Amino acid sequence: GGTMAGETNDVEYIQKKLFAALKIPKAYLGYDEGLGAKATLSQEDIRFSRTIARIQRTILAEMNKIAIIHLYCNGYEGEELLDFTLKLSNPSTIAQQQKLELFRTRFEIAQAALGTPGLVDRYWVKKNILRSLQERGASLKVFPYNTSADEIMAFNPDGIMLSNGPGDPEPLTDVIANVKALIAKNISVYGICLGHQIIGLSQGLKTFKMFNGHRGINHPVKNLISGNCEVTSQNHGFALDRDSVEGIDNVEITHIHLNDETIAGIRLTNAPVFSVQYHPEACPGPEDSRYLFDQFIATMS
Repeated sequence: GGTMAGETNDVEYIQKKLFAALKIPKAYLGYDEGLGAKATLSQEDIRFSRTIARIQRTILAEMNKIAIIHLYCNGYEGEELLDFTLKLSNPSTIAQQQKLELFRTRFEIAQAALGTPGLVDRYWVKKNILRSLQERGASLKVFPYNTSADEIMAFNPDGIMLSNGPGDPEPLTDVIANVKALIAKNISVYGICLGHQIIGLSQGLKTFKMFNGHRGINHPVKNLISGNCEVTSQNHGFALDRDSVEGIDNVEITHIHLNDETIAGIRLTNAPVFSVQYHPEACPGPEDSRYLFDQFIATMS
């Protein structure tokens, strides 16, 4: 935002600055091959160029992380993943455009692999959720969020983990319908964060946008089944509406947030399904809620 001195609205002026940004580090020195043999950039030009260059690097880094996460979740590991990571992280080994092309190729491979049926329904799964399941002996495959219930069941899983994810859950009508269909098959289901909200919505509950979301690693939650209190990590701006549970006989509230008494966990009384709003996989900690992964494994035994 803001207004630059000079020809702010001149398209050619802006294009020259963008072109200069692409010529980093020459732009730092006042050289720009596109503007002549030795075009001089003002201090304002250089600041603008550096800003654009930082934005480019940030976008590229985020794209690279997405690619690496996709690859890791789909079985790419060892020397292949290491080699790919080094190429992405070391700008001296490969030109920026080649990096983007490499990313696109690898991303397409990962997207194709994500179509393989599996155990975890992925809205934007955190790595430590996968690790927490693997540590307990689970064999994992990862689904994209829009995989149909029939495709998931074709894999014949023992249980389904519905992962965390961003934003408002109510617009995800296809996902909600898929989860409702999966629950009807009487398969073990465990939901975290967004997955928790999706389970609630699939059973007729409502969600609401919180005035102040829960953010941080020191949120007190009470387990209403055991009577124990847990310190939890939370990061959400939507929650299940407690009033909407009334009249829905198969939904039981299992956990509440002690600060505002919002729903922090539920279970179904007619199916092996449960979920929590917070993050028991939080790394580093707190670890008070890690037992929930053991509980999920037990429901699949």
